[in-house]
Amino acid sequence: MDQKLVYLDLSEIDSSHITSINNLTQKCAILLVINLANFSSQNMNSTDGFSNIFDADDVVTDITLSPSIILNQTTVKEPNLSIGSFTGNWVDVGNGNVTLLSKTPSLLYHNLSDNYLYYDPKGSTSFDSTAALFAAYDGSDSTPSGNVHYVLEPSDTSRIPGSPPVTPIPTPNNPAPTEPDTATFQPFAVTATKKIGLYSSKDFSAASRLAWFVQKPQLKQPTFTVIGTTKSTAGNARYQVRDTTRGSATYGQTGYITTQSAYVTRTYYESAPEVVTVINPGGINGYNSAALKQPQKAYKQGTRLTVKKVVTHNATTRFLLTNGKYVSANKHFVTAGQYKVPTKVQAKTAVNRYATVNLTKKNKHYPKKAHAVFKVLGWDYSRGTSTTTAGTLRYRVAGGYITANPKYVKALN
Repeated sequence: MDQKLVYLDLSEIDSSHITSINNLTQKCAILLVINLANFSSQNMNSTDGFSNIFDADDVVTDITLSPSIILNQTTVKEPNLSIGSFTGNWVDVGNGNVTLLSKTPSLLYHNLSDNYLYYDPKGSTSFDSTAALFAAYDGSDSTPSGNVHYVLEPSDTSRIPGSPPVTPIPTPNNPAPTEPDTATFQPFAVTATKKIGLYSSKDFSAASRLAWFVQKPQLKQPTFTVIGTTKSTAGNARYQVRDTTRGSATYGQTGYITTQSAYVTRTYYESAPEVVTVINPGGINGYNSAALKQPQKAYKQGTRLTVKKVVTHNATTRFLLTNGKYVSANKHFVTAGQYKVPTKVQAKTAVNRYATVNLTKKNKHYPKKAHAVFKVLGWDYSRGTSTTTAGTLRYRVAGGYITANPKYVKALN
């Protein structure tokens, strides 16, 4: 990287096949502004590719982050708060306006007006240090959703108020745009509940189809971030989306899907059922606040939780439980109502136990005459990341997984 680099914008690059961004800004000791919006790569499904993204001497004061970025293992120098008159907190811009005068901001500025036309953040999310901001991007469900623009909070006297440009009212000589206004659109997450296609055009056809997504069980359903809305030439409503389905061949790519409620739903519950059941195989955590920081209690898969109300947090929702804890309202993690799975099953025939949910690596055989009884510890589905195969229910038992096919096992309760 250029040692004199002050502004870095990677929001438009195709990041879908990037395998690592370790030491991304190495030796960029004067970097002030970085834009990592839209970053998403199916090849980076662990923290290994996100180690020390920033140089330890970076003095970043303006940063835009994608929810796919992992920063909790990265350290960076805390900015000099005496320059620019800051409070010391990081805040999201939200409905405010932060606009640079140019893409070559001055490092040795004394007033925000030296670098910014407007500096008026109005978001509701705040962090008291760069370390706290980076800790929020840990790759978990509590990571802020959507692209978020963060800046150092200005003092009241240094704030530069300003309103975003007003969109003119369309006239016959100035027709309304047919594409979504992505500058003001607030992204949200949706899940495919039935088989759907992702298309490169808002006019769906076999030629424009990028991929099919088969119908999957709830905890494995494909997800997309809606980045805009539009209509086909025939007038059918479409979502413009970014594919966020792990393992998908089109992960990170943009396209169009149907908006029909029979096929897609919000990824997060918008109303509060009386009871939810934890369906995530790894369980979920309970927290003391809707920010879902510092887990206080672990809930295993199958646990039933009584809900008091639903709470909105940024572009997501949480459930406030009657015990005062907050949990994610993501439908991959919990389902409304009671979800019943037998606590014990007995083999009807000879069965095998396997080390994996895909029933590979057999580690024990149970002959038919044994009529083996298993305590069911949980459940999962095979081919969880496949977008072309629905997957098959398996029971997790001591030592591995067995079939859940009623031809081979029966419930004892």
